[in-house]
Amino acid sequence: MPESLTIAFPATEKRAPSPRFCWSGAIAQIDKAPSHQTVMDWKLHIHSDPNILLDKPVVKGTRLSVEFILGFFAEGWTEQQILESYPTLNAIALQAIFAFAAQSLP
Repeated sequence: MPESLTIAFPATEKRAPSPRFCWSGAIAQIDKAPSHQTVMDWKLHIHSDPNILLDKPVVKGTRLSVEFILGFFAEGWTEQQILESYPTLNAIALQAIFAFAAQSLP
């Protein structure tokens, strides 16, 4: 899972200094997220069933495949647009879709 970045300006930073980068004269600190972060257990939200969409991975309780939802993101849809269009989904289900996709890549 990609590490997230936190940007903190030196005047408010209380932790030990980390590398500083300069963009157009502004100095900011970049800290990596803790490496002990846990990855979501997508298996709680995604499953495959031979009787549903020919065993494609789908969001549990729906007939919405991972491939179908990722296609919307590829077309430029926002999370909000997807959630409004498919009220059976929630933000956690979308996160599970990305966790599943990330783990499925070689």
